[in-house]
Amino acid sequence: MQVTQWILELVDRITSPLHAATDAAEEATRVIDDTEEVVDRLGETSGKAAGKLEGLGKGMFFLNQLKEGVDNIRDSFNDAIEPGIRFETAVAEMSGITNMEGKELDALADKARNTAKVFGVDAANAMGVYKDLLSKITPELKKAPDALEIMSNNVMTLSKTMQNDVPGASAAMSTAMNQYKVSLDDPMKAAQTMTDYMNIMAAGTVEGSAEIKEVAEALKQTGSVAKTFGVDFAETNAVIQLLDKSGKKGSEGGIALRNTIVKLQAPTTDAIKQLKTAGVSIETMQNQSLSLTDRLRALTPVMHDATIMSALFGGENLASAMALIDGVDQIDTWTEAIQGSTSAVDMAGKQMDTYAEKQKRMQAFIDDLKISFFEFVEPIAPVLEVLGVLVGALVTLGTVAWSVGQIMTLVSIKSSIAWLAWQKWSYQQ
Repeated sequence: MQVTQWILELVDRITSPLHAATDAAEEATRVIDDTEEVVDRLGETSGKAAGKLEGLGKGMFFLNQLKEGVDNIRDSFNDAIEPGIRFETAVAEMSGITNMEGKELDALADKARNTAKVFGVDAANAMGVYKDLLSKITPELKKAPDALEIMSNNVMTLSKTMQNDVPGASAAMSTAMNQYKVSLDDPMKAAQTMTDYMNIMAAGTVEGSAEIKEVAEALKQTGSVAKTFGVDFAETNAVIQLLDKSGKKGSEGGIALRNTIVKLQAPTTDAIKQLKTAGVSIETMQNQSLSLTDRLRALTPVMHDATIMSALFGGENLASAMALIDGVDQIDTWTEAIQGSTSAVDMAGKQMDTYAEKQKRMQAFIDDLKISFFEFVEPIAPVLEVLGVLVGALVTLGTVAWSVGQIMTLVSIKSSIAWLAWQKWSYQQ
């Protein structure tokens, strides 16, 4: 009996660990099976997420391309009408200043467009030159559009000798015409006078050292006085160039010349007495039918007499007056050289033959076509612009809405992936 009990206890001790091992093996098999199921579901969910991401990428690319297409169309349209918008604004400004309208204004606008193509400038800037000439010289020029066109071309030609400084050229021409009080009774004759002045000023820069802008500044100070006392435009320019070489530049040279002319024409009583004593002919010195240099030559005998020269010109003008008397021969040489020249035209021709200027004229031709296009589409241009903005906004809003929907789907998938991953980790524990 004891032997049998002992045998049964021995069997239980041997088989109990085997049963535990079997149960553990079965549990491990079940965990592995569950883990494989979780992994399979994780892979399936990850595949869906990858598909959604791929679809999101393709959708975003398509919508972005659509928006870029709409923006490019708007930009191209705006680029095509921009020259027309600028020109329309310039024409409106011209109309406001001159009260021109209808066919009269249209004719002037056509001339401005032609000027722009010839000289390779923006049509709006060309119209600005017409506006400047009318406002700075006289509005009456609007009644003589052909003469006004010649004057505008003069400004453009001169600008080519001034590194395309159109405002500077316009100011120089207006100053010359106004200071020398050119009669506008015959507009075509006045236009020809401006052409002569343009060439004289350009030729002066070749002979001397003063640039066009400096000559114009000098003319502001002395032009009307020189004109009043019989000094012609060419000689005035030659004198300005000589004074520039003497260190009297721009307006300073103009003031020096003005003071010299005034002192010659209106000497003090003391100066007249001293000059007569020295044998100087007052009549010659004041003879406005003579050139300025011939008047100055009358002072050659006393130019080194500081007392007489100071009495005549004053101490502040003495140096300039002596420089002019000493330079009369040079002034005569330059005066002869710059008269009857075509310097501005020649200089502009050389400049306009460069590759850069040819490109500008080509661009001006293209811009002129754009102006014509603008005139054609102007009635519907605002509608097209609003439509373009609206379509662009709708595409942008659609892109945002679609993207948000896709992102929310991805967030849901992402949550599923996270849950499955946690499940897998829990089973492994």
